[in-house]
Amino acid sequence: NNVEGVPQSADSTDVLRSVRVFRQNMGLVPRNPKAGAAFFSWQLRLGGWFISYENGKSAVSVKHAVRCLSVCMWEVRPQIEPCKARAPDGSTCTWYTNNHLLWEAAVGRRKEGRLAEEEEVPRLHESRDALLLHFCVCDFASFWRKRWTQLGYLSASDQFRVRASSGAMMSRFYRLQREGRQADARELYELMCVCESDEVLETHLDAGVLLRCDPEG
Repeated sequence: NNVEGVPQSADSTDVLRSVRVFRQNMGLVPRNPKAGAAFFSWQLRLGGWFISYENGKSAVSVKHAVRCLSVCMWEVRPQIEPCKARAPDGSTCTWYTNNHLLWEAAVGRRKEGRLAEEEEVPRLHESRDALLLHFCVCDFASFWRKRWTQLGYLSASDQFRVRASSGAMMSRFYRLQREGRQADARELYELMCVCESDEVLETHLDAGVLLRCDPEG
């Protein structure tokens, strides 16, 4: 699972040291009124939930990886370890995910016959502590320099693609960026991404919508 950084200031010389609060992965947000209210407040700010992608990476653990096929896929041989059999859910024994939604989708496709025999279903790893920390939205200077179309988030018509979740706000940011309106873009960035209020942070941490994580700890 991946989580996305929540800066408390628009400027940082080292976000890896300054950012310690993250928006929880949508699949792990508690389903209760308190969390729902906090979650909705972020949706109003962002026009969605994450600015970057929400589906994490495909594996929390990989055995027998031959080579990397992409940023989130590996060629794995053997798919099933010697003397092991495919599990009842169709999963192999050589790679694991702790993303429950990804695992459920793969198992569902296997049951429906929509996976080829050589395609893999991951094993479910119950470790919720394995996280991918995203710092990509944590300071204005780097956010301003990003070229969102080249990264595949925006089409030429300025409309956000489905791989991103904050369409309207980010489309507006991109237009400001393209027009060189840095001051206006900074104001919008602060509205979307920055949370200076310790009270709000603590409330949302308590609700389980945000989490605190120190990669150096």
